Amino acid sequence: MIEDNRCKDCNDEIDKRSTWCKKCAYKKKNRSKETLKKISIANSNEGNSMWNGGVRYHGTYKYVKSPNHPNCDGRGYIPEHHLIIEKKLGRYIDIKKEVVHHIDGDKTNNSIKNLKVMLINKHNQHHAFQRWKDKKQPIKYCLDCKKALGRTRPIRCRECYYKFIEIKPKFCVHCGIGVSIRNKSGNCISCGQRKIYK
Repeated sequence: MIEDNRCKDCNDEIDKRSTWCKKCAYKKKNRSKETLKKISIANSNEGNSMWNGGVRYHGTYKYVKSPNHPNCDGRGYIPEHHLIIEKKLGRYIDIKKEVVHHIDGDKTNNSIKNLKVMLINKHNQHHAFQRWKDKKQPIKYCLDCKKALGRTRPIRCRECYYKFIEIKPKFCVHCGIGVSIRNKSGNCISCGQRKIYK
């Protein structure tokens, strides 16, 4: 016996895989604005199974739901430390020019004593200086003469490096002139003979 599939709404004959005909499916997709608003309200905030009280975390920063704030993101969240410092200052932070700095470096510590408003360029300078000051790499010393080279230098100073690779002036067999480099062709610079260094 062949089953006759019918639309649940209008009872028209349809494909076996479908539940509704094309007209009814289109009506269901294109719901009225009032219906969509009711569904949105029912699924937002406390109605949503993923609701966690209006708090979410992005990395170590804590974000709080504040949809009426002028600096909130698309979902209506703003960093908690922004709200705390704005309450103390009595004004909004200009996020294009200012940033909230955590004094002790702990981004989860949002106490008012640990927060400070800084200009973005000053904040970047502060952290660049801290990175330079707190570098974990020890100062490197030359392997041969023990001269301090800094943190990012090679393992030998220039003088010891030249001694190590034994750079000496080379002499042409034909003209006997001492030259330390060759031209691009590999010929002697003075007489032009090829590969005649000893």
